[in-house]
Amino acid sequence: MSVQSFLVPVALSSALLVGCGAPQADLPPPKVAEPTLTQSQPEPPRKEHLATIEVLSSPAGMEVLLDSKPAGKTPVTIENLQPGSHDVTYKDEANGNATYSVEVGEGEYKVQKHNVVPRADRDAPANARQ
Repeated sequence: MSVQSFLVPVALSSALLVGCGAPQADLPPPKVAEPTLTQSQPEPPRKEHLATIEVLSSPAGMEVLLDSKPAGKTPVTIENLQPGSHDVTYKDEANGNATYSVEVGEGEYKVQKHNVVPRADRDAPANARQ
């Protein structure tokens, strides 16, 4: 077998393989996924990990602040709280405000009660935090 008889079939088969399909100029450029930079966002706590405080008073109807923000009037249930320490303040102009620190854990439900104690002395509120 001569070198020519060997090279001709190899050259023809190579030409057939390269020539198959559409011309390269007509093909759209391949799509390459571009890297995206994303900052990882902390996942919000799931509801079962959030805490609840039920706030009661005697008499009912006292204005309540949770961490110095209005939370409603008693009885009130404050849900979806982050675990940790929260200040519950009962507003009482006649007898003085009363503030309690309530510690709640993940998924915990606590009840905070306050009984109004009428002031005997108008100069010092009976329920004042000291």
